[in-house]
Amino acid sequence: MCSLNSVTVRAAMLPELVDLATEHGFGGVGLWRESYAEHGVTAAARRIARSGLRVTSVCRGGMFPQPTPERRSRAHDDNLRAVDEAHALDAACLVLVCGPAHDRDLAGARAQIADGITALLEHAAAAGIPLAVEPMHPIMAADRSAITSLAEAVDLVDRIGSPWVGLAVDSYHVWWDVALPQLLARSGPAVHTVQLADWVLPIHGQLSSRGMPGEGHVDMARFVELSRRAGYHGLIEVEVLSDHWWSQPPEQAAQAAAAALAAIPEPAPTVTDRPPPPSRHRHASSGERPTADQRRCEEAHAMHTPQILTARRAADLINDGDVITVSSSSGLGCPDAVLAGIGERFAETSSPRALTSLHPIAAGDMSGIKGIDHIARPGLLRRVVAGSYPSGPSKAEPPRIWQMIENGEIEAYNFPSGVLYQMHRAAAAKQPGVFTKVGLGSFVDPDETGGRMNDTTPDRYVRRAELDEQEWLYFQAITPNVAIIRATTADEHGNLTFEDEASPLGALDLAYAAHNNGGVVIAQVKRLAQGGSLAPQSVRVPGILVDALVVVPDQLQTTQTAYDPAISGQLRRPLSALDPLPFSPEKVTARRATRELRSGEIVNLGFGISALVPHVLVEEGLAGSVSWVIEQGAVGGVPLLDFVFGVAQNPDAIMQSSDQFTLLQGGGFHRTMLSFLEIDADGSVNVHHLPKRRHVTAGVGGFADIVSAAPEIVFLGSFTAGRRDIGIADGALRIREDGSHTKLVKKVTSPTFSGRRALENGQKVTYVTERAVLELRPEGLTVTELAPGVDLERDVLARAEFPLQVSDELKTMDADLFVPGVMGLTLAAAAPHARVAALMNGATAPTAQER
Repeated sequence: MCSLNSVTVRAAMLPELVDLATEHGFGGVGLWRESYAEHGVTAAARRIARSGLRVTSVCRGGMFPQPTPERRSRAHDDNLRAVDEAHALDAACLVLVCGPAHDRDLAGARAQIADGITALLEHAAAAGIPLAVEPMHPIMAADRSAITSLAEAVDLVDRIGSPWVGLAVDSYHVWWDVALPQLLARSGPAVHTVQLADWVLPIHGQLSSRGMPGEGHVDMARFVELSRRAGYHGLIEVEVLSDHWWSQPPEQAAQAAAAALAAIPEPAPTVTDRPPPPSRHRHASSGERPTADQRRCEEAHAMHTPQILTARRAADLINDGDVITVSSSSGLGCPDAVLAGIGERFAETSSPRALTSLHPIAAGDMSGIKGIDHIARPGLLRRVVAGSYPSGPSKAEPPRIWQMIENGEIEAYNFPSGVLYQMHRAAAAKQPGVFTKVGLGSFVDPDETGGRMNDTTPDRYVRRAELDEQEWLYFQAITPNVAIIRATTADEHGNLTFEDEASPLGALDLAYAAHNNGGVVIAQVKRLAQGGSLAPQSVRVPGILVDALVVVPDQLQTTQTAYDPAISGQLRRPLSALDPLPFSPEKVTARRATRELRSGEIVNLGFGISALVPHVLVEEGLAGSVSWVIEQGAVGGVPLLDFVFGVAQNPDAIMQSSDQFTLLQGGGFHRTMLSFLEIDADGSVNVHHLPKRRHVTAGVGGFADIVSAAPEIVFLGSFTAGRRDIGIADGALRIREDGSHTKLVKKVTSPTFSGRRALENGQKVTYVTERAVLELRPEGLTVTELAPGVDLERDVLARAEFPLQVSDELKTMDADLFVPGVMGLTLAAAAPHARVAALMNGATAPTAQER
């Protein structure tokens, strides 16, 4: 019936405590937190589990009343850590020593205690750890607890009204209470632990003058009998704080405790109305409280049970110098709370330091989700390797990460997003790196800048290589120590589903890369579910990969969006819900781009003016005529605009972003529609670099992956930049005041796309602007169409910094593009696969050589 509390043999280190408990026949141990601090909670849990002992309690949480909000916050954080430790140790409960009043305000202190327990309750329930309020003797009201009677504690537990909050009943504190039998009987299921220590005289210290059971004035047999009759059937602890016993060898104290317990008769079992203990394996919000025995039995049969931690506690899993990798796409799927926890830990402890952070797509936005900015602090972050970075309006203050890059405070690289996913897959498979054509001739090429973003950054990770008489870029695999991913639901075994997410992004690949190399996987989730209750086909990341869970019920689905079921595929919203596009030169550009499409095509789409094209099709009643694919993972539907770009309303499928890049890098689509910042004489495009306002653009993202093998590329943008007055009237473009800066420059500031390589690869490249359409031809950039109302020489040729060619068959852009209202657009059908066409026509399909 007995458990040995660590404080009874205070001088014993944890291994000795375990040995003493085992040798003297104890069935469990109660642990003060300092007893395992030196060994660490994980090592302690393993050592105790191997011994077969149970952990009957962890002491302590509490100390809720504090004189300032800052100190209350620190106490709350410490209580969260105590819950996490109790969960890691599979403890039956966490004992709460509630804390004394400050400034003689007992009523205020008791109110803070109730508030503090309530604030801790959700985390404790999620972790499966009952909270045990310990009423203390009144002599300790001034320095230990404002809860000074069993009646007061029982009333507090009743007011809170949760099965996860109950009592720790210590004979030393309550033996004298005339209402003890009635209060214990009333408490019943709420008694989480029972502890024994005797009241001995004389008292030479209010905390540490206790005796072993039987040494003093308490009727221990009666106390145990009352506890059992109330319905408590767990192990009873000996918790003796005693200067006398602390002066003795731990072996002698343990022997005395065992003898004292042996002298107490165990009462015969009685029938009580205590309800049967519920199963732990339920959704955490069910409110049912499991017993420690049940949790131990059930978890023994579980293949894997990740730890449930606070975001701040999860940050403790990261070591100085670690490589962390983060699954996110701006605000979409961003594990923002975990990143905030890392920043919080660094502010408190100046650790972790010198991290390298990997981001296939940006983490965070400039609209409220800080993402990488939580860790963008000198000393914390040494290096960042990212496909993109948070971006936003030019007048907004740049995010801290951009400021650090501009100031040369960190090393920073910008690599293609799809390549970064492949680097993770290579790391997971223990391969040295990735050979690819992606990025050749662009700023990512070592012949340009090698993706380096400032002068602080050394040449690293990418080099040119020749293989089979071809030029390739070789990207070195980077092995992460920690993967930080996000999902919607985790079950108790760590299996992850993404039902409320607009994409799983690359969570699985990042988890494999860390796990396969001995790293840690931390998953932020919205909710917990019963183990084994998730449909196996819905699990996108298996629990065997997940080491820790952080539950954040209010995580945003994406930027400024709490939850929209139409972008996660759980609802098909009428297209009439989409806002119509205002009539403008940008809309005219998007309208012209639709003339490049064929019904039934697979078309990739990028951010900017190009993102307007699907919405033009919606207005024309052709929303389903083209299957849009975007790098974040959506297939079909209508890609949304502006700060929520990267998701689609009513998608047909949602793939992993890393798998979507397999389609895109392999050219498995008909064309792409992308935006541009600059075009030069070679037809090269800059889309990633805007000097002095670098935060306006996100970086290369998936752009280089997409253009590397796209059969046809349509770039959309305005011909000039700066203040301008361009309108549409009478079916023609009116350039009343042109922009002061041309976008057709002699040489782009930094090439994201190589026009020369596109010509070598036989790709068709078209540039659509509000005033002209151009094509990339061997003889140069060629004007093929002109908007009505535009003067070729004044508005086009003279506004380019290099000579433009003019097609002998120069046409006027269709007049209906410049008239508001529905155009009556029709799209010719894309040709079916040659084999399918031959089959349907009864002919023999052409061979590859014939094609």
